[in-house]
Amino acid sequence: MNKEEILAKSRKENKGADLVALEADSHSGKFAGAAAILLGAILNGIAMIRYNRALPEFWAIFFCYQAAQGLARGLLLLVGGRKAAGLGWLAYGFVMLAATVLAVRQSMRLWTAGA
Repeated sequence: MNKEEILAKSRKENKGADLVALEADSHSGKFAGAAAILLGAILNGIAMIRYNRALPEFWAIFFCYQAAQGLARGLLLLVGGRKAAGLGWLAYGFVMLAATVLAVRQSMRLWTAGA
């Protein structure tokens, strides 16, 4: 496939697509995720000051967000042919998934101990 064929294929795929809206969706999703994590960190800090303990629920959400991002990036990079980077992101995603499970287990222990 030469350069002209690749460009023609790309133009055909992107015809009718609102590239500005796609880019806005991408950036707004990143901003929303960062804002949610920041709010969780603030609430976690307040809990640490007020109750002298961290909130495992916050960490479960944080690690879940990171796991989803790592797994999605890893799969997309693998599909895109970037094997080394894809495997690295998949490994990161699985580590964050394990951290999510541990944080959820800690939350469950605290919830059942309080009941």
